[in-house]
Amino acid sequence: LFAPSAKHREEKGALYTCDDILEDTMCDLTVIEATVKVRGVEMFYWVYQKSDWNATLSAPPPVIMINGGPGFPHNYLLPLKLSACSGRKIIFYDQVGTGRSTICPPVEEGENPNTCKVDEAHSYLFTLEYYPQ
Repeated sequence: LFAPSAKHREEKGALYTCDDILEDTMCDLTVIEATVKVRGVEMFYWVYQKSDWNATLSAPPPVIMINGGPGFPHNYLLPLKLSACSGRKIIFYDQVGTGRSTICPPVEEGENPNTCKVDEAHSYLFTLEYYPQ
């Protein structure tokens, strides 16, 4: 079994992290953490890429990791960041109402924080016709 240091457990509040489990199977990765505001709601995302990634090279398209739920943040998908070693950028995000992203709209205690509504102008996003096969 892996034995994370006491300092790590104290700082992270967890027994193990993705990096503990993957150990040296990973290449050297760089992570960019940022937010984007959509209609006043802040959404956190993370972009993983090889540290020696060169934008001038023809890299494969990025992969956006879409986590399930509702209610789950991106964390359980983190072992997939290993895919960035192939040269792709791997993008994780916390859906609105989960993880570090804003809860939309503010809800009363005990209510579902994932009840954000999609307005009519964007309802096409829920149709199969919108997405190419």
